Amino acid sequence: MGEYRFRPDTLSFNNLIEQLCNKGMILEAEEVYGEMEGKGVNPEEEYTYGLLMDTCFKESQPYDAASYFRKMVELRKEGREEDLTKLMEEKERLKAEAKAK
Repeated sequence: MGEYRFRPDTLSFNNLIEQLCNKGMILEAEEVYGEMEGKGVNPEEEYTYGLLMDTCFKESQPYDAASYFRKMVELRKEGREEDLTKLMEEKERLKAEAKAK
């Protein structure tokens, strides 16, 4: 991609990963996945990891599939601390209002 001055994005990486996964080329798909970070491209949580997990299961690699699942869960957690804090504050506010009635 870089040879043609094309800056790859998540969609182009996903397309390449999907094509490799469809052909059962999990090792090559994992290499492409590894290149994403080096290029500063973030995987699309459900789609990218879903492709890799499904292919790992098809190739009888459940431990690798579980590893991708853990990575996906960790990505969803990042940046969510603030959301959790707001949710807890809202819960406490509603409790206080209920007690005041």
